Amino acid sequence: IMENVIEGNKLILEFEGYEHISDDPETYHNGYYYKKGDGVKYIKDCLFHESWDWLIPIIDKIRNDSKVIAFEICFSLGVIVKVFYNKEWHFYESNDMIEAPYVAVIDYIKWYNNEQIN
Repeated sequence: IMENVIEGNKLILEFEGYEHISDDPETYHNGYYYKKGDGVKYIKDCLFHESWDWLIPIIDKIRNDSKVIAFEICFSLGVIVKVFYNKEWHFYESNDMIEAPYVAVIDYIKWYNNEQIN
């Protein structure tokens, strides 16, 4: 799996409330993610980047955030995603059906995490 996909899936797991457990903090590929009530997930088994079954619940969680005014996905020749938060529209396009929604989710989570800090 590409490095940015691993990083993205890690962000999604943490957004979902999973905690990274590792005996070797130097390499987070070792170890796993744990959430009480949901059990264990290994980063290599996560399919947020290629499965709607994995990604849609995350999109729903984002759509239900009061900071998000709109999360629109339009399927035409490719896919166009428009998300409105932080007083502006964020646009994404891809030929691959799930790539643009996935990147939109990752960008939102990065913004969301930054908001929690500030």
